[in-house]
Amino acid sequence: MATQMYVSDAQGFSYWQSSAYLDKNATSGNESAVFRDAQDDLITTGGVIPSDYNAANDIKVILHWASWAVTTGNVIWEVQFERLAEDGNSTTTSTWSAALSNNQACSGTLGALKYFELTFTNAQAAGVQPGESFRVRVTRPALTNPGGNDTMAGSAQLMKVILDEQN
Repeated sequence: MATQMYVSDAQGFSYWQSSAYLDKNATSGNESAVFRDAQDDLITTGGVIPSDYNAANDIKVILHWASWAVTTGNVIWEVQFERLAEDGNSTTTSTWSAALSNNQACSGTLGALKYFELTFTNAQAAGVQPGESFRVRVTRPALTNPGGNDTMAGSAQLMKVILDEQN
């Protein structure tokens, strides 16, 4: 069973020091962060871990994304956590966890959503604890293309980042 911990949409993403940008589909009005195919684009988002989170449980990160331009190819997604604990690491430097990544094929239907999932142990999620602030960074490393698995020639539109506690 999963308990939803956090949801952010494109307006809640931080684009500061990011090459990704906010876009709005002219027909539907849906907003997304645009991750281009010739860049290593990223966004960050974050909040506070719920006070009832059990740190022994895994955290599943779910990305809702689509392609508004093409219907073939794979996208690599990388996700990292940063724990912002009271009296913990300095907030003047970043202390991101090691990235977990995988690739996913885009939908064969133009604009149709795909749900990409990665599951983190608490240790992989930077050891976040109940009531603590955190950040999540999502990257499409299309330029560096680790493993050569990002083959989608076109932008990926990231619409939501969801965190679910796996209990």
